[in-house]
Amino acid sequence: MKNFSLALFLLALAGCASIPLTSLPKLMRLDVETIHPEALELAVILPDNVGVKPETARLSIALEDDDTGETIRIRQVVDMPVRTPDRVLQRATKAGQHVHPFKLSESAAQALRTFRVDALRMKAERDDVTATFGASVGFCQLDNRTFPDALPIRVYIRTQADSAFFQLLRRQTMDTSALAETMNTSDDHLCETTASD
Repeated sequence: MKNFSLALFLLALAGCASIPLTSLPKLMRLDVETIHPEALELAVILPDNVGVKPETARLSIALEDDDTGETIRIRQVVDMPVRTPDRVLQRATKAGQHVHPFKLSESAAQALRTFRVDALRMKAERDDVTATFGASVGFCQLDNRTFPDALPIRVYIRTQADSAFFQLLRRQTMDTSALAETMNTSDDHLCETTASD
């Protein structure tokens, strides 16, 4: 009997520990068989004084044969800004917050389509396969404003054009005091553009 299981989804943040994104029933929607690369969008809601560094929003997928340990993986930058956020995201964004929505470029979407062919072949040929999904994002400061010692963050994803965004990471406040010390003492961490650009 063939088994396909979904493993831990991790959000990796620059300078911070990873946050597990399990225990969400909707996470089961993440399946390489049903993801539409051209429609896939990743969105991060952050305070107004924090931005997302260019080319740091990434999505990773790995499939592992539980019997042999053989693994195939892909990691793509989700770097194409979405100028008009989805209404779900707009409603979820409160005063003092900003939503940063991204999608795959055409070349990245094509790479994911190619990976999906290999992934589906592995699922068909192997008895026990585990899929692992992950996301990562890097931060920057906006307009020389102070980077916070504690950072509230939420993460959303959409995998099909006709589906709604669903929340991967409910609002969590992270201890970013160590990261803030670096961010607040160097111009290297300033965003290249403001969140409204």
